[in-house]
Amino acid sequence: MEQRKGLIQSVDRALDILEVVRDSAGPVRSTDIAAKVNLGLPTAHNIIRSLYARGYLAQDENNRYLPGPECFKMSGAVGGVFDGLKRAVAIPVRTLAEETGDTTFFGAEYFGSLYCVALQVGGGQLVVSGRQDWLELLHCTAAGKIIIAEKGVKWFAAATKAKNLRAYNPKTITTMEGMALEVEKIKNSGHALCVDECGEGVAALGVAVRDKNGKFLGSLAQSFPTLYLDNGKIKPAERAELLRRHAATITEAYRA
Repeated sequence: MEQRKGLIQSVDRALDILEVVRDSAGPVRSTDIAAKVNLGLPTAHNIIRSLYARGYLAQDENNRYLPGPECFKMSGAVGGVFDGLKRAVAIPVRTLAEETGDTTFFGAEYFGSLYCVALQVGGGQLVVSGRQDWLELLHCTAAGKIIIAEKGVKWFAAATKAKNLRAYNPKTITTMEGMALEVEKIKNSGHALCVDECGEGVAALGVAVRDKNGKFLGSLAQSFPTLYLDNGKIKPAERAELLRRHAATITEAYRA
């Protein structure tokens, strides 16, 4: 990894190491960490030892590294911001998933990222915390696009700091011009629809959720096979209306 302009090298390297451990499928050896961050083993080992001593890394029985307890404390601090929302969305998210059999998601904006407040995978267990794989998916998910439509494309451009948007699929919108057109569609229809943008064969639809005073809270969305749109099993306008009915129950349940 290259040194980024204007950043303190030692801090930058420590964060690179944390990101490697975070993104690994399981515990990872120090030699593999060093290779992935392009550091000599002695340098990498010194940083790893510091992170381990401070509790940001932990070791398994084979001396491999994984995220430490301090990482979970930080994650918990973020999650605590959404405690009120978690309580309000839990039952509607579960009910909607069970009623339709489709994965149901409630997302909120957190400093320019998409934060998963609650998720239920088609009749599965409700998840309200854990690894946040959605943070960088604001631009290619129905929940994320609802947030962009609410806050505006100028806000989105500032939030991304002019970074190139990742293309997960040829259909992924990666320009501000394209996003502006998408926002216009959302405002006209009252819902966001993504088709094959985050993954081939996967579609998603989302609506905005507000409190009783009209303040935007987040996005209620569902994902399902694109085939359901092609064969007419899901009609976007009808599914959006169903989501809006469940969004109304969140509005009633939410207490600031």
